[in-house]
Amino acid sequence: MLKRSVLVAVLPALAVPAPDVTWSVRKIAGLSGNWDTRWFSNDSHHELTLSQNGKTFSGNYTSDDGEICPVSGDVNPYNQHFALTITCSKWNIKTEGFNTLDGNMIVGRYLAYGNPKDIGGFIMTRQSKQ
Repeated sequence: MLKRSVLVAVLPALAVPAPDVTWSVRKIAGLSGNWDTRWFSNDSHHELTLSQNGKTFSGNYTSDDGEICPVSGDVNPYNQHFALTITCSKWNIKTEGFNTLDGNMIVGRYLAYGNPKDIGGFIMTRQSKQ
């Protein structure tokens, strides 16, 4: 009798439909626009302008001495991994990081001047349109 009661109690539970689990890919905001780049090593801030075309982007970075340096890079649309290279006349910086889901911040690390001793962190924040 006990076996029959347990079976009667379990069968209705098995008949309950499973919840609808649907996966969706959230569209992440593009990188095009004006950004403030902050280098943690010296707490300096620099302007950066990006223009995105699919997975790649280009733009300009303003250095300490006012030089306008070209920028290029790419972003993985699935995990928002970000890689960017800034190339000025006397130096370059390679960065990598991740874009936040709202598309307004990038956090990562950099290698400057090709020297493993010149590494550090950075944060880029999107500047609001005015």
